[in-house]
Amino acid sequence: MPLETANLSYIADQRMKRAMVELQMSAGSLEVLERALTLARNLVELPIELNLWQAQNIWYEILSTADYALTSLGEEDRPRWDKEFGDLGTCLSIDCASITADDLAVVAPGD
Repeated sequence: MPLETANLSYIADQRMKRAMVELQMSAGSLEVLERALTLARNLVELPIELNLWQAQNIWYEILSTADYALTSLGEEDRPRWDKEFGDLGTCLSIDCASITADDLAVVAPGD
């Protein structure tokens, strides 16, 4: 029986979006980040085309607000957060290395 790739793709996209919304609301929970990263790693292994633009947009929003939004994250946990969050971006097909401080200044809070 063939996979219903259109339905699976939609379900996967929506599930990833929900995981990213949960991450955005978590104020820097490493547990929630790990769940989102695990989901993303599993989704990219599926033999279906993914359309993760909503999850990508939320990832970028989290990145641009991280300096003041990660209130539950201890200072000693920030390097781990940054690494796993970067890994999550990579799973979401984001070229994390090309994002600069100037890019983030464009969407700085208060604008």
